[in-house]
Amino acid sequence: LSGAIIKKLGYANYPSFSPDGNWVLFMKDIDDGLEVISSNIHIVNIKSGKYFNLTLEQDHIAMYPRWGITPSEIYYNTYDGQIRKIELKID
Repeated sequence: LSGAIIKKLGYANYPSFSPDGNWVLFMKDIDDGLEVISSNIHIVNIKSGKYFNLTLEQDHIAMYPRWGITPSEIYYNTYDGQIRKIELKID
């Protein structure tokens, strides 16, 4: 088995590559030992290394992101059971 480190993400839970392989989607969550108290959805561009917090301004706990069919669709659920969609505009 051999391989190479593509990008060090640091603390990143539930990571996945975009359908085109250019982005990594993940969540950064914080818990108090009993329950999750905050969580946001992030993406990072593999080539440039730029990070984006996609749910920073939201008033809910965003968890378990998944890519849609295209790199511009992201789905996630909230802590209280809602399913939400993010439409990205990538330049």
